[in-house]
Amino acid sequence: RDGDRLQVGSVLDRLQNVVLTEGHLQRPGGFQWREGMRVADVIPSVSMLLPNPDLDYALLVRESQPSRLSEVHKLELGEAISFPNSAANLLLEPNDRIITFGATDSREENLAALIEELQAQASFNNPSAIVQVRGNVRFPGQYPYVQEMTVDDLLNAAGGLSENTDSNFALVVSRRDSTGAIATQSAMSEERELDRERAIERADSLLVFAANSPREELLAETIERLKSQSRSVERSQVVRVSGQVRFPGEYPLYPSMTVDDLLEAAGGFTESALTSDAEISRFYVLDDDGRRVDHLEVDLNSDGVMGRNMRLAEFDNLVIRQIPNWTEPETITLSGEVVSPGTYTIAKGDTLSSVLRRAGGLTVYADSNASVLLRESLREQEQELLARYREELESDIAAVALEQDEEGQQTDVIETGENLLSQVEEAEPLGRLVIDLPQVLAGNPNRDVIMRAGDQLIIPRVRQEVSIMGEVQYPTSHLYNEELSVGDYINLSGGLTQRADASRAYIIKANGQVVSYGDSRWFFQRMTTLGAGDTIVVPFDIEPADYLTTWTGISQILFNLATSVLAINSVQN
Repeated sequence: RDGDRLQVGSVLDRLQNVVLTEGHLQRPGGFQWREGMRVADVIPSVSMLLPNPDLDYALLVRESQPSRLSEVHKLELGEAISFPNSAANLLLEPNDRIITFGATDSREENLAALIEELQAQASFNNPSAIVQVRGNVRFPGQYPYVQEMTVDDLLNAAGGLSENTDSNFALVVSRRDSTGAIATQSAMSEERELDRERAIERADSLLVFAANSPREELLAETIERLKSQSRSVERSQVVRVSGQVRFPGEYPLYPSMTVDDLLEAAGGFTESALTSDAEISRFYVLDDDGRRVDHLEVDLNSDGVMGRNMRLAEFDNLVIRQIPNWTEPETITLSGEVVSPGTYTIAKGDTLSSVLRRAGGLTVYADSNASVLLRESLREQEQELLARYREELESDIAAVALEQDEEGQQTDVIETGENLLSQVEEAEPLGRLVIDLPQVLAGNPNRDVIMRAGDQLIIPRVRQEVSIMGEVQYPTSHLYNEELSVGDYINLSGGLTQRADASRAYIIKANGQVVSYGDSRWFFQRMTTLGAGDTIVVPFDIEPADYLTTWTGISQILFNLATSVLAINSVQN
């Protein structure tokens, strides 16, 4: 009749006693259960599995009676198929499920429904039958708990260890009580090997670490939970190691943990570590005196109670000192017209002259007056200065815009400021240190430079030109002629523009030094200070005068950067 519904069930829905197979199989499905049926009767050969099966990890899911809750059992599928008469060939019961996996496939998809089912079965006093493995394994994630499960079983479930696993440190995080509080245990044996026979309980997590990777991310959740569950009667079960270890930081404190255990957890010593002794800062909480700290010396060459086998307590901070006078290798770079350019290792106190002697000195084509020495600390200062100038320039431009009268007389000033601002934003700081290399080579100790890590010395070839920058009609370079004055070179570039401020013109010497000419009457006289490789800069006339200092400083930095870049590019090209 109208409204009727006809439902056709599958054959398996009508069968009372079945065995189901799923996962990495040619034909997953169901089999009619019969008395005495075993695993090998359902999967008699490897040919029934898809290529590359995992024969070391399979699961048997069984309904417990009378609750019909799911229980998960370990199934040694390879043994069951190869040796049908062995104990591995489990006797099957009605409604059993067999789940198989590929050796190189993630288990997550095949296990998703079962994990959800096990989670639904959990209660306040009965945690879910799920365990977890995290870190350096092939397939980290959640897995069903099986009876009498061990660390080895859990690692097999996760496809085994990944390469470069730290064999000296692993942790088991356990659910301590029904409130969700946790406790940690070492997963290592007394022989300092991974204890594969160690029992795993419901809700446990196994943490496996990579040998060459920091531990912080993998431990973060555990450390946070240990801190959050601390009370006045139970301090945070966390210790710290700092100084010359590979992975300093906070680590869970587990029972009987020693100094040696903490060193293994932190990846061991760095090459700069002082391995003879260390210090532990130990904190005590006393009712009358509050919190007190003691500093304990640890003999790292001893296995005694004040040595590597010293027991750790909550809040302990182990400090591994550095070898006295230890320094990391420091290098500088020489390039350009050096007899043997390249990277050189320096020690504390090494000077520019001593490094140049090691490099064989300069070539006959070198222009010692035009040397460029770049230093990282100066580059950072230059970056900060440019950032401050950028902020000041933006403020100045905004102020000029507010002062602009109805006829727009300040338009040119705003345009100049905006052009200057765009140059500042595009400028790349170099960190050039002005040096007098001819005096250094002459052996003048007062002009020598103590080298620092990362310094770069660039020696260009002998230059024959004088460059003109700024407010001239045709900024360019001219062949140096000692008979010509600054004014002559400006005339060769078409003379000054209408925006030029000749009274503030200056010369950037080839070595980066700035020579200023404040008196315009003296400026256009023939000057003996001008030489090959120098740059004449004619700045623009800045109005209003309120912004003279800032804008002049900005333009001078930009022109200095430009001349340094030209010198560097001449070497690289």
